[in-house]
Amino acid sequence: MATVITWDCKTVDCYTTSGSQTNVIYKVHWIVKAVSDTLDPDGYAYMDSSVGVQILDISDLNNFTPFDNLTHSDIISWTKSAMGSTQVSNVESEVQLKLQEQVSPSTITLTVSD
Repeated sequence: MATVITWDCKTVDCYTTSGSQTNVIYKVHWIVKAVSDTLDPDGYAYMDSSVGVQILDISDLNNFTPFDNLTHSDIISWTKSAMGSTQVSNVESEVQLKLQEQVSPSTITLTVSD
């Protein structure tokens, strides 16, 4: 089973001003989605996701990038950096394990007939 993992960090909270800068991102709302190439019985790809928020360190704005010049890739990079590689790996592993559980469940619920 091949899995594609994507990060969505498009929703952010900003201070309208911080020092001399405007629209300073201090919190990122992230969604990590895992999509399998394995299809369910209805023909849809198995999917799972995890959501969270990450606070960014804005104590040093010397290399500040104006909001209008930011890309989604910039924000993903900042988010992963603030989380640290261990937490990033844990989040990605978690969605992949949940996806695997959908594809090959380790438990099922059955009903006994009369």
